[in-house]
Amino acid sequence: MGRRPLATAALAIALAMIAAPAASAAPPDHYTTQVSGTAVVTDICPFPVTVDYVQIANEVDRYDGAGDLVGIEVAIHEQDTFTGVSTLVGEPYTFHLSFKLDAEGQPVKMTYAGVLEKVRLPGGLMVTAGWSSFPDGEFVILTPQHGTSPDVAAFCAALGG
Repeated sequence: MGRRPLATAALAIALAMIAAPAASAAPPDHYTTQVSGTAVVTDICPFPVTVDYVQIANEVDRYDGAGDLVGIEVAIHEQDTFTGVSTLVGEPYTFHLSFKLDAEGQPVKMTYAGVLEKVRLPGGLMVTAGWSSFPDGEFVILTPQHGTSPDVAAFCAALGG
């Protein structure tokens, strides 16, 4: 009978040790924000393209046991308008960003998954989707590392008038 309580106590201690790190992490913070802005992109078409965007972002900030921010997850619903010589109004799309942070809170890896763009061209709907991982936090527009890539020539032709 003496071994059973000892085994039960050892199991309880082992389970407590496994659960302790997860239980000691600070609870995540949740935010919802709406952001809009304008950017001029010069490396897609042979002419500058103005991008007006509207985003609704749902962010979750994750912390370690010491209360330090270690990761950020963002689900974004976005719609873009592109202006060159003519204008293209994109359709709403959704994607997910994930940031891994170092001890100083700086991004060391960013991962993107979902739709990169959705816009109706004269020949049909252009959808580019997939996922990309950016080790140094850089970001690209339109072309994922893995997934479907757009017809950039058709996109630029539609914007060129």
